[in-house]
Amino acid sequence: MKADIFDQTALKYQIDASARRAPDASVEIGGRPFKKYDLTDYGSYGGESAGRVIVYVGPEIMVGGVAYLIVFHWEERPLTESLSGNDPALFESMVQSLTFLP
Repeated sequence: MKADIFDQTALKYQIDASARRAPDASVEIGGRPFKKYDLTDYGSYGGESAGRVIVYVGPEIMVGGVAYLIVFHWEERPLTESLSGNDPALFESMVQSLTFLP
């Protein structure tokens, strides 16, 4: 995600609208620092809730001279729909298993 537009995204809105505006944790993923937000969505989809939301916001990286943020995002009810197998533990495990090339 381009770093200069992150403040205009729905993810930033979810972080700002949550009762906890500070990160729940600072973690390392693949040796890089990330801020973890474990939130409750209060109605991103026209008043409908996505339920629990987990967002990892990572470091700013440069690609072709453009700044990007590394962001990973999970929703309990994406687009307000329940999905079988949509497990936060699986998402967390996948994110924690990532490695980054130098």
